[in-house]
Amino acid sequence: MSYCSKCGRKIEDETTGCYHCGKEANRDEIESFIVESEDGTSQRFESRRSEKEFIPVEDHHLHIGIKILLILATVFMAGVGSVVGLIIAVILLKSPFEEYAKFGKTLIIISCVTLGMWFLCCLLGGAFTVVTNMIFSF
Repeated sequence: MSYCSKCGRKIEDETTGCYHCGKEANRDEIESFIVESEDGTSQRFESRRSEKEFIPVEDHHLHIGIKILLILATVFMAGVGSVVGLIIAVILLKSPFEEYAKFGKTLIIISCVTLGMWFLCCLLGGAFTVVTNMIFSF
């Protein structure tokens, strides 16, 4: 059961439209759709208004330079770079584009490993400083 978008009355059969005001059935035109294959890949198709057919749309790709820059910044900027890398990775994971999400997963792994190594180095460096101060204070 639905309601007419023109007069607001109940429509018994959505395919015929509203018999009260004469509004025809709402046949929304599909502008795009995504086909997913069994191997987990997907392909997006869009309609062209001038043509009555759907054509495949190329996926959006991150430029390799941006990927390298993000990875280098995450690795070489120590703790701050790792945290920024994690934030960017979470943003990329929420992207509707498959490649962005895959790179977001990779960046999360790199950021977590780098952050763990940075934290471990800080702990070991602090412990080393305490030990050396204890030895040379005598």
